Amino acid sequence: SFADAATIPVAAATAYDATHQIELEPGQKLLILGAGGGVGLMAAQIGRVHEFTVIGIASESKRKVIESTGATFIPSGDHVAARIRHEAPEGVDLILDLVGGDALREVADLVTDPGKIISAADPTTAIELGGTALQRTRLVTRCTVLRRSTNNDNQEDGTMSTRSVQKKVADPTPLVDADDPREAIEVGVLMANGKLVGRNFANRAEATAWARPEYGDQVVEFNALCQCDFTS
Repeated sequence: SFADAATIPVAAATAYDATHQIELEPGQKLLILGAGGGVGLMAAQIGRVHEFTVIGIASESKRKVIESTGATFIPSGDHVAARIRHEAPEGVDLILDLVGGDALREVADLVTDPGKIISAADPTTAIELGGTALQRTRLVTRCTVLRRSTNNDNQEDGTMSTRSVQKKVADPTPLVDADDPREAIEVGVLMANGKLVGRNFANRAEATAWARPEYGDQVVEFNALCQCDFTS
């Protein structure tokens, strides 16, 4: 669906930040805790591109999709640390945490350097263990909105007319009305896990005062209708 598709850039950008905050060399081991979600799967694929050895932890139901990324799957649950140790006897070089809490504590000792624990789910626990919160870089997704053409009954038919296409090429003026809701820009706080805080802010200053950048929060301007994040 379009709603599902709209989440892909956010998950991908979060995964990109997580896999580049601490640079690994090809062959080094990346452990993803909670690898079965959108961010985890994206991170696993980025790891494969960079030739990391990726180990993905998730429930058994996620085995097939995680293994499809090229990662080694290890089921979560009791004795998960022992299963990871069997796969990586010398430990791992980076832990990307997308779960937090006790699940993170259980595997934290497997990383060769506690400073290489990055958490998008539980920065408090990560910092307690010697790690850090995921730091977000600026996510920019440009959205071009075009008005759909209408038929003779003035009902939207879901297509774009030839006239609209010609106008788009010849006239740079946006093809939306001045009061179109797709033009309305709101201010929010994007958390380290890639989700927007569920509250409204009157302006950027209010959002900035509320955000906690030490935990990876980032103030963003976005359009709630088309799910686009804009530069300021």
